[in-house]
Amino acid sequence: MNALVIGGAASGKSEFAENLALSISQKLNTPLVYLATLDPNSGGDTEIRICRHRRNRSGKGFLTVELLDFSSCAELIPENSAVLVEDFGNLVARAMFGGGVVESAKENTEKSLGDFIERIIERASSVVAVTNDVFSENPPSPELEPYLKALSAINSSFAEKCGSVFRIVAGIPIRMK
Repeated sequence: MNALVIGGAASGKSEFAENLALSISQKLNTPLVYLATLDPNSGGDTEIRICRHRRNRSGKGFLTVELLDFSSCAELIPENSAVLVEDFGNLVARAMFGGGVVESAKENTEKSLGDFIERIIERASSVVAVTNDVFSENPPSPELEPYLKALSAINSSFAEKCGSVFRIVAGIPIRMK
């Protein structure tokens, strides 16, 4: 029961994904886990975003697992749980640019992240992953190309393992798979 939720900034993708993961958890009677991928030290509005996400999932029963290290993080997720990964964009950024994760992830981002996601899928009963719709820039800046290539590869690989793929536009979910 894996699902990928795609959307632009402030599209409602996180709220939709939280509710989907909660519904799956209740249906399967499994623990509910929130895998937080945003580096709290990345600056900008990070602290505000983290607080907003904590507030939004407050009282819903999520166990929060903070991504600190790709090599051991998956083992912190209870077996047979419903896992919400928030989000692939931050996951790729941390693998490529740091943020307290294993250095080897930088060397081969796509393989390292593919292996990491596979370990989560193996432990969980279901995975709902949120990803950013950042592919509409025409043309993307050359600096963004490696990041977009890695994010695209992770999105595509995970989408193949999903029973559902949703695109959220202005808070409206559109089922694509």
